[in-house]
Amino acid sequence: MYLQKKMIEEQEFYQKEKNIGKLIAVILLTIIIVIAGILAVLFIIIPETANNEKNGKVLATSYENISVEDAYFLITTEADTLIIDTRSCACNYNYGGHIENLSAPIPYQALCNACTSDKPYYTGNHDIYNATGAIIVYDNSGSTDSRDYCEALIGYTYGKIYHLIGGFSAWKQAGYPYQTVV
Repeated sequence: MYLQKKMIEEQEFYQKEKNIGKLIAVILLTIIIVIAGILAVLFIIIPETANNEKNGKVLATSYENISVEDAYFLITTEADTLIIDTRSCACNYNYGGHIENLSAPIPYQALCNACTSDKPYYTGNHDIYNATGAIIVYDNSGSTDSRDYCEALIGYTYGKIYHLIGGFSAWKQAGYPYQTVV
């Protein structure tokens, strides 16, 4: 009987030791997972986000359509708004008119380059790649040229990209101010 009791005590002792071992293994595994998560955040997620951020803004991942009314409001209330005219003929810009305070007329060849290269081409005096304000892109009627340029800007600018619905024709028809060069 004594021997049997001693065996039962030993079995209980070893069972407790096994349970403690399992508990230690679970705790160590949890610590390893937490440390791996922290390292992933520190070395993968934070640096990637830092490369895509400027002044708290992230590189543009899409563009939105904007009405002429909302575009006018944005232009008159946000000083750092860039306005990009993608019409193919300089005569449209000079004689047909362009939105006042136009920041960056884009020549047709630049647009073609934007659609075929890995980065939109730009030679103006405004740095659209480092822009953090809104960027409004338009053509004459809100067609393919301006949409293609909006697509080409995605991932290359920090500013929020807008495509003007109806283009310059809608702007002019709504009676908003525009300039002509004669």
